[in-house]
Amino acid sequence: PHQMVVGSKLARLQAEDLGDKAAAASSLEQVLEAGLGEPQLLKTLAGLYTANGNLERAAAVTEQLLTVAPAEERATLALQLVDLCSRLGRIEQAVKMCEQAIAADPANRQAYETLEGLRKGGESAALAEFYLRWARGPAAGARRAGLLLAAARHQQRGGEVEKAIQTLRESIQVDPSNPEPYELLA
Repeated sequence: PHQMVVGSKLARLQAEDLGDKAAAASSLEQVLEAGLGEPQLLKTLAGLYTANGNLERAAAVTEQLLTVAPAEERATLALQLVDLCSRLGRIEQAVKMCEQAIAADPANRQAYETLEGLRKGGESAALAEFYLRWARGPAAGARRAGLLLAAARHQQRGGEVEKAIQTLRESIQVDPSNPEPYELLA
């Protein structure tokens, strides 16, 4: 514990007073190597690496943090890792982290919106399933009818006409005043 306190104070001094984030990260790495890591230390280290532009190391530390962080923080951490992976061009890993964020917090609208952005231009069947899952989950809120319409469009593009019709009918039940599903059914 004493080593951790001293290492953390040294890192804070290096980062805040001296403006040397690389030295601060090095001090925190030494504390981790001594087996004294804790979630707050890992968060600080990931932040330092991100601020320093070392995204590879920031992603690695954030992944490590996901394994020890309290359950209520995992969705937020997974989304931070999504951002890092996206910036590093690791889109498949970013998609998996979005899925992990949704699993940790099914009502997390930001996770669905981020995943939507990552999946744009993908296969119609996969997009249809994604939009259906979002529409039928707690994160949909007022967007439920629009998400069902998006799912129906992708089902139609994928040749799943019967499924598209069922989804359009579901959309009408959610919002009978919207003319668009009626037009698509005509």
